[in-house]
Amino acid sequence: MITAVVPVVTSQVDRRLGSRLGPAAQGVLRRVIIVTYRGTVQGVISPIFVPLLTNVGQKKVRAIFFVSLFGILAFVIAERFARQDQLSINSYDYFARSNRYGTDYRFYENQREGDDIYSRLPSIQSDIVTGPYVKLFIPYIPRRHNAAMAQRCPALRPIEGRGLQVGPDAPTADSLAVPALDCLARIDAVTLDGAPRTDLHFRFYEHPGSGMKGILAYIPIDQLSPGQHEITVNQVPALPLAPNASPLPPWEIPFWK
Repeated sequence: MITAVVPVVTSQVDRRLGSRLGPAAQGVLRRVIIVTYRGTVQGVISPIFVPLLTNVGQKKVRAIFFVSLFGILAFVIAERFARQDQLSINSYDYFARSNRYGTDYRFYENQREGDDIYSRLPSIQSDIVTGPYVKLFIPYIPRRHNAAMAQRCPALRPIEGRGLQVGPDAPTADSLAVPALDCLARIDAVTLDGAPRTDLHFRFYEHPGSGMKGILAYIPIDQLSPGQHEITVNQVPALPLAPNASPLPPWEIPFWK
């Protein structure tokens, strides 16, 4: 908004009202124009762009500029959607995603791309767990969890204020943290091999790689037999729900011991 609107407004004011402004107003307008000129790097762009406009032609150069600009934007957006599996070109006649008979690499920390943020997906450390615990991380999604907690736990009051925050998070009293964690545990409803795990002790956690905030639990698996097992986590829908909306299927995270 700053780089686009301010130069347009200042140029229009200069063209239409510049001659009628007083010395003080003209001085302010001149300073604003200088700041926007430098802020939009016109000192680099103009020596290239203006000669092209005057020699090649305004229509051609503007067409090339806007086609290039929107082409880059379209490519970046398409690439982002493709990385989130929202856009693809299919040529596999007999291959499909399956919750029960498929494995999604995004559920496993050791298989994720380092620079990607998986804002809604829970995760565990690996598809093959060799230790005594499964480390389960469930992201907190404000636009979903805030409304869900207010609906499911109406007696619970927010423990943090919204808006701009300067400095690190202040420690929260246990009397406030425990009810919030218990409510989140009921909403996310973790199961292991189909059995609800209401005995898990969740903790607030900030993911070191992505900075995502959420809750963390360690699930003991010493007593599990070798082979395939499955953790499920409820998907929290966006509220309010549409009429006759079907509940979202839970996230299904298979792993092998």
